[in-house]
Amino acid sequence: GMAARIAARASARRRGGGRVLAAVMNGMALEAPAASFDAAISTFGVILFPDAAAGMREMARVLRPGGRAAVLTWTKPERYELAARLLGAIAQVRGPLPPPASLPAQLRFKDPADFRALLGEPGLVVEDIVELEERWTLPSARWIAEHIAFAPGMAAMTDGLGDDRDSVMHLFVETLERERGTGEVVLKAVAHLGIARKPG
Repeated sequence: GMAARIAARASARRRGGGRVLAAVMNGMALEAPAASFDAAISTFGVILFPDAAAGMREMARVLRPGGRAAVLTWTKPERYELAARLLGAIAQVRGPLPPPASLPAQLRFKDPADFRALLGEPGLVVEDIVELEERWTLPSARWIAEHIAFAPGMAAMTDGLGDDRDSVMHLFVETLERERGTGEVVLKAVAHLGIARKPG
């Protein structure tokens, strides 16, 4: 599964052929002893958990004193190009959209103050929040439509469209191909990288 692929890739990259152990477990209840890691990294992971604060508490628990956590979250939704384009296609098919009742999970911590509070909640000291522009190079507009599950929040949004889903995805592909062609497509988004340290 995914864990085996991650372990194989990480082992291949390590100098000296050191072993890397990858395990699948619940991020809100890690099966790891307290203070057992020097660093913890979450790439758009913990922010999607049903209870992101529980995930951060677990990251903090397994860090050794002085250990660091690095967490990525999306920010600036107006520059999250995949979402903006999908929402544009939905609006064209369904008419003007009412504002969402709540933010999708991947944007819950778009405000730097909310993100800082999430990182600091388990007692970690927030050292920095860095803004990064992410660029996804994807095979084609059609590939994006057929593999939308690579962006879980967008997949959830399109799955909720019912009978309109095919029309929306067709319009999304048509518009993107008209603007960028039928080959590789680069989509941009803005992320915040939060770096926090466990005191001690």
